Amino acid sequence: MLNLKCLVILLALSCLGTCRNLGNDKTSRNSPRIKEFVTINGSEYYIDTDSWLTHDQAKANCITRNSRLVTFSSREKYNDLVTYLSTRGLGWTWFWTDGFRPVSSSRWFWSNSNTEITEFLWAVNRPEAQSLSQSRCITFSFDFKGWDDDPCNIVLPHVCEKC
Repeated sequence: MLNLKCLVILLALSCLGTCRNLGNDKTSRNSPRIKEFVTINGSEYYIDTDSWLTHDQAKANCITRNSRLVTFSSREKYNDLVTYLSTRGLGWTWFWTDGFRPVSSSRWFWSNSNTEITEFLWAVNRPEAQSLSQSRCITFSFDFKGWDDDPCNIVLPHVCEKC
């Protein structure tokens, strides 16, 4: 009979080719790949599921496209975008927004404008009670039915919007 250490090694090896997202359970890298500008209800978005970036890297990527990470000023804007993403097979995919909470603060901001967020679209039981010793950034997905907060240094796809 295999000992526990051997069993763990065998499970890890069998998982190498099939595990989702290599330790980041927010999104499957097997999701449909999109890297394009689309217009949804008059707003132009660049959807990038091909580039997995940290929050800061995603912000920089948007700037190179003359855009910024997506912000949500209304539930309608959020619903329009997540419905579009869901119809493209990206309902479970998590994306960065421009929202963040700095270290040692309990307040949330849109980083591009440094405007405090006053209307939130948090999913149930979010944001999570987290230590203020780490900045957090806002992510979203269709299936989660709202925003989530995550460490800003994980890698995820992102959505940019034209300024």
